[in-house]
Amino acid sequence: MTEASNNIASGCILGQSYKVEDGSISRMREISTRFAMDVMAFCVGDFFPSLKWVDVVRGFMARLRPTFRELDAFNNRSVQEHKTMKIAPNYDGSDKNDFVDVLLRL
Repeated sequence: MTEASNNIASGCILGQSYKVEDGSISRMREISTRFAMDVMAFCVGDFFPSLKWVDVVRGFMARLRPTFRELDAFNNRSVQEHKTMKIAPNYDGSDKNDFVDVLLRL
């Protein structure tokens, strides 16, 4: 079920599915799962801003940084792919637009 919803969402948002044929977990799924788990985790600083230091001490902030770096890198690659696809010599000018194309037009 999760795989199907990830494929549908990636098709609508990114314009392609990141499904892996050999049955292994795709890199996008791994990153998005880790991101979801980190976002859902309890963060003391969200509820008590004066106690943000507790999140640093318990290693929560250090665990978030690599996930967000990977997510940023994935998003940057996706945007670059969309930009280069639009200027490629074999681009047929089709009206197939996904969410990234809409955001790039803005």
